[in-house]
Amino acid sequence: MHHTNDCKKPDGSTCDKCRKNHHRSLHNEKAGETNTNLNPKAAPFQSQFQGPPATWNGNIQGNAVYQKSKFKPVTGLCPVQKVKVLTKHGNFLEVLATLDSGSNTSLLSKNAARRLGLSGSATHLTMNLAGGKKKSEPSQIIDITVASLTDEDISKTLQVYTVTRPCSSAKTISKEQVGHFTHLKNVSDKLHLSGGAIDLLIGTDFVDAFVNIHTVSGEPREPIAKRNCFGWYVLGQFKSNTSVTSEIQSIEVGTVSAVEDIKKLLHQDLLGVKPTKLCTCSENVLRESKFMKSLAASTTLVEGRIQVKMPWKEGGPPKRSNYDIALKRMFSSEKSFQKKGCFKVVDEEVQKLLEQNFMTKVPPEQIDHGKPEWYLPLQAVFTPERSTKVRLVFDSSSKGHDGMSLNDHLEKGPNFINSLLDVLATWRWNKVAFTGDVKKMFNQVLVHPDDQVYHRFLWRSKTTDSPTVYQWLRLNFGDKPAPDIATNAINTLAKLSQAELPEAAKEVQDHVYVDDVGGSRETTEKVKQITNDIDAILKKGHFQIKAWHSNEAEIDQSNSERYTDLLGVRWDKQADKFTLKKNEPGHCDALTKRHCLGLVGQLWDPIGLVLPVAIKFRINLQELWSSGYDWDEILPASIQSKWKENVQTMNHLLAFEFDRKLKPSHAVGVPQVHGFCDGGEKAYGAVIFLRWE
Repeated sequence: MHHTNDCKKPDGSTCDKCRKNHHRSLHNEKAGETNTNLNPKAAPFQSQFQGPPATWNGNIQGNAVYQKSKFKPVTGLCPVQKVKVLTKHGNFLEVLATLDSGSNTSLLSKNAARRLGLSGSATHLTMNLAGGKKKSEPSQIIDITVASLTDEDISKTLQVYTVTRPCSSAKTISKEQVGHFTHLKNVSDKLHLSGGAIDLLIGTDFVDAFVNIHTVSGEPREPIAKRNCFGWYVLGQFKSNTSVTSEIQSIEVGTVSAVEDIKKLLHQDLLGVKPTKLCTCSENVLRESKFMKSLAASTTLVEGRIQVKMPWKEGGPPKRSNYDIALKRMFSSEKSFQKKGCFKVVDEEVQKLLEQNFMTKVPPEQIDHGKPEWYLPLQAVFTPERSTKVRLVFDSSSKGHDGMSLNDHLEKGPNFINSLLDVLATWRWNKVAFTGDVKKMFNQVLVHPDDQVYHRFLWRSKTTDSPTVYQWLRLNFGDKPAPDIATNAINTLAKLSQAELPEAAKEVQDHVYVDDVGGSRETTEKVKQITNDIDAILKKGHFQIKAWHSNEAEIDQSNSERYTDLLGVRWDKQADKFTLKKNEPGHCDALTKRHCLGLVGQLWDPIGLVLPVAIKFRINLQELWSSGYDWDEILPASIQSKWKENVQTMNHLLAFEFDRKLKPSHAVGVPQVHGFCDGGEKAYGAVIFLRWE
């Protein structure tokens, strides 16, 4: 032991991290400091949980095909960054972590677990090493809290398995090697480059670490720097001063528990004895199967209308009333409606729903807040510029006393909705086109009486009155499975009509997108027949098309309206052309990153017709993101100028007209399909041509 003034070692007089006169082991890095241990001669990072030397050679790669390769004298750097891990006593300790996108499991060294004072349930870990070898060792499953080195408020919880060594040590890269790349200079002080033993391997089971907040890239094949929730890291290849060759090896981690051992044993005992196999379906597949069976079993026709039971999760509907929460929400909504001047309009809409028999008033004697019930807070979207001034919204995502909403109790199930592109392609195919949307589609489906008590809401026509309890009789648009239930109702009617009206039944099943119908045929007579048959099918469940739109006057029922909308495009029926449906973005004086993102989002192009031009906007948006501007920071003049040109281009694209009909008038037979694709450094694209005889 000696004083720093008497130290004769080159690195003893100052700290590697802050260059003050104390030994590196006494350095206490505070939150908010940048990482400055980038001395080219700095010793590798000594983990606080240093264990035995690594037995694997080279940087780790997970789940890769085994191979050995000889490289030129370069150093490959995997994503490595310092993080803090919360100990048993509530303190944070620094560890060195690496990100492995090829591993499906996160690993923690056993030495680190001991120092942290953390333990968990025992299990057995089997690692499939490169070359077909296996390695097994006892392990523990532990939940740890990991925080950013500079901001302890940014903390994440992840599950890890303990191992003797998660992987080989990280390699040292000098600051001069990083500084060779100009695009990395601004972030070099934020990177950990001095290598060291890895105590934490983060796999893809913790996806938050793989979400890039910022990316700084240079020329192709040059290293890149990325920032995730824990900070910055660099990856890629750097020139090495040595000619040492490296050898890549990989591991694949799998866990084996006692329960899995027993299942495997039982499965082996059944082989050759019983002609069956164990179910390997995922939990999601099993839930979807249960949803479909439940929906099929509960879907019935009641007085000519489809009735369904709600697809509750295994725990069933809510067990406790949320009346007091809904009452507070009602008072808050009333103030908002009065402030916007739409209270009376909202009341008129509620009375319309009552007159249409979509809901009913609940008699006071049937109200008992001590029994299971659920109230949906009433909200309203006020749009004075449209014909429908107010649209009522019943909030099925409102949380109750236990932190769960009605939607949290409901299964989503599989997606019954057809492809939007398929519907648009069918509508564009032939000479005579037709479109229509189902009138109040969701409200035509009856909710089973047992489930109506979970679809109540509060309202009063005057703020001096006591709140009235209303109860929905029909399907509520805000319920999570509502789109799939409504689509299933339409499909049920189509199946019932398959024998009688096969073509129209197929049209309903394949070419309806939620409540929009779109199609085309060769002649007016065929369109007239198909639309009449669709009307007949829908009528069986009290569904109705508001009005059929067509480019043929004999079919069109819209009172000579020239334009109509279908799935995001605006159709000029008279010219038989369509444009993208959106108001012009206009001109902008001061642009921010948030504003630019909004402009790109406004350009709704489901078919990708203007994408060859619009891809430029997305590339410009990526450049904005990589540059690190804040969301509401006014952009520099040069970038402002570029985006103002983009706005002018968008305005031209929104005015561009496209022919609706794809099939030429004198086409013969089925078309040939010709596809072309190409890719560049910034984007790739594909196009399909149809060719008829």
